[in-house]
Amino acid sequence: MAPIDPNALRVFITGFGPFAEYQVNPSWLSVKPLHDSVLPVDLAVNARPIHITTHLLPTSYSSILASMPGFHAAPPFIPPVEDPTLVTPTPPADGYDFILHVGVTHRGPLRIESVGHKTGYNKPDVMQALAPVVHGATGDVRGFDTGYDVFPEDLCTDINVEGLVAFLRAEGIQTVNLEEGWTPPSRRISSL
Repeated sequence: MAPIDPNALRVFITGFGPFAEYQVNPSWLSVKPLHDSVLPVDLAVNARPIHITTHLLPTSYSSILASMPGFHAAPPFIPPVEDPTLVTPTPPADGYDFILHVGVTHRGPLRIESVGHKTGYNKPDVMQALAPVVHGATGDVRGFDTGYDVFPEDLCTDINVEGLVAFLRAEGIQTVNLEEGWTPPSRRISSL
């Protein structure tokens, strides 16, 4: 592992682990090759190098609950990885400049979400466990609470996703859509 330029933009990208009938998650296959890489930049315009760290996140509510707050902390806490070929570089003391979580969905075009939801996770995860019960003003729902209670129900990105989609289409990627985020059919659950 080469030393990281102290002026580099630090990017952290997660892919997810196995789920359903998939022994290797396509999201992990798409981001793993980027691990510990530096994107080339035009130094003539004083651009900062971009260093990428990737991380495999198990597809379970317990892993997400335990890991996600640490990724976004300053300094970040990154759990140890099982793959000895993927040594995690020391995280930046003041936190990552950009964090991207890459997942998969059903067939169709590339979807770029602009909203994340804290509740509405009523399906079992890869371990057949359910998300924790969250007691809210509108009743009990399943989702993320402890460690997430300071966040609103819907967390919107600061990224200009409409502009990103327009840019990708202008670059020839026509199969990309803006998606405001997965909206569960019902956030209420009748039986906990």
